[in-house]
Amino acid sequence: MFFIPFADEFPKIAEKQTRFITVFDDSGDLPKGEYGLINAYCSDKKCDCRRAMINVFRSDGKQEASRLAVISFGWESKSYYRKWSAYMSDEELAWFKGPGLDPYQSQSKYAETLLLFFKMQLQDEAYRNRLIRHYAQFKRKVGMKLPKDLEGWVGSMQDCGCGSGLAFKFCCGGLKR
Repeated sequence: MFFIPFADEFPKIAEKQTRFITVFDDSGDLPKGEYGLINAYCSDKKCDCRRAMINVFRSDGKQEASRLAVISFGWESKSYYRKWSAYMSDEELAWFKGPGLDPYQSQSKYAETLLLFFKMQLQDEAYRNRLIRHYAQFKRKVGMKLPKDLEGWVGSMQDCGCGSGLAFKFCCGGLKR
């Protein structure tokens, strides 16, 4: 299973809706700068893992952006993930449900602090819902037949998130007029 950045499939929406954290001084646990929370989703159309991988990058303008943390965020209940994969250990289940640092990815010395910042972002219901909506849009784009409970998140006839003024299905949703 490969996680592909949402921006690869929906660049116009990602340009408008990617979340950034700005640190204004060096007095805390993170250096001053801007940190992008880049959401990525599983490209397997048969997988319904219902989670996002959040790659956190920092760019100071002097060097290429570097990945500082990979945060796994699963928004469903533990029972959903237990049914999804009955063979998961309790430890794996713990980081599948909710936000947690992905133990299979390299993490920087700032990863724990970035995880705390991400948890603060999740208090914003609009941002949390955006991650779920992006998951549903992405999974539909890769050819997954969405379960009924996810279909409503796509919003085919709602305004596209890129700001074009067109309905999602006639814009970034992939259908042509």
